[in-house]
Amino acid sequence: MVVGFNFIAFIEDVAAFFFIYGILSLSLNVEYGFGGLPNLGKALFFAAGAFTVGAATSRLTAVFLGEMIASHCEPRIISHYTAVAMGNPPLAITLFLIIAVIAVGIGGLLGYLTTYPAIRLREDYLAITLIAASELVRVIGRVYEPIICGAHGTAVPDLFVWLNGYGLRESGYLIIMGVSLLLVYLLVERISESPLGRVLRAIRENELAASALGKDVPYYKMLALVMGSMIAAYAGVLYSFYTMYISDAAFQPVVTFIVLMMVVMGGAGNNLGVLVGSFVYIISERLILQFKDLLPLTTSSSYVAYIVFGILLMYILMKKPEGLLPERPAKTPMILAKKLMGKAARPQ
Repeated sequence: MVVGFNFIAFIEDVAAFFFIYGILSLSLNVEYGFGGLPNLGKALFFAAGAFTVGAATSRLTAVFLGEMIASHCEPRIISHYTAVAMGNPPLAITLFLIIAVIAVGIGGLLGYLTTYPAIRLREDYLAITLIAASELVRVIGRVYEPIICGAHGTAVPDLFVWLNGYGLRESGYLIIMGVSLLLVYLLVERISESPLGRVLRAIRENELAASALGKDVPYYKMLALVMGSMIAAYAGVLYSFYTMYISDAAFQPVVTFIVLMMVVMGGAGNNLGVLVGSFVYIISERLILQFKDLLPLTTSSSYVAYIVFGILLMYILMKKPEGLLPERPAKTPMILAKKLMGKAARPQ
């Protein structure tokens, strides 16, 4: 028995990070699972959403209140605007929606700008470009204080503090994150079954053949990357308002590879599969972190998690190379028609 173990807090923590990383894994599934595009800069777009929250929340609140602030990094400013949100829920909700829209727009713009130079080249060049861009943006956030107040990071006003009045601060925000994951899942599932999803799969399987059939391959690649980047930026917004603190340290390149592992482990191309992969990783990692004191460790427990999941990933790739839930055929009109004809032909 671990002293101080709080089961409710543990479940809330697992749920919150599952919702966030579930959205991230779905965003990568659009790019890698459907289009075969190795976006190894996923942390960049995750950070874009979080950095937007850090840079814009206090400043936008000041604009709405007609105030002037010398710096958005001062703790008294954060406390002041948290108190404003407590007394004015409509303003807080409006600010959240505006910030989310701005973050999603910035994520899409960065997705376009960072992939444009290499979109017509081989996938490995695209991957290298995105890794470099991810580190560049993270370092800029670290050294350029007007964004997230430099290397020490910054707290952000709690726009959902007013839920405390109903006793729902944690559970209420979890509902918002859960609904967000559901909506993103339905959106990505819709993309999967749409003509766009079928074109992306065609490009993934044989880019030359898709081009020969008249498909603008660079355009569809760019579209997939921009959509995935926008979704990832929204995950960054949710993450920031859950942790209430933003630092560049949270967006190391390892974040990208964790999300990629979730997708590969769950089943690239299968939206439900990547959510299963996300849940397996999050619940296991949180259990390791929670019970690390019971393990005879001479190093950080996070390294143990990486070792465990590295071994697990190798095992899954050997035994089930398509993941825990392999990709399903798209529900094209032709497939649906064949199913209906098959049912009609069966003897009653």
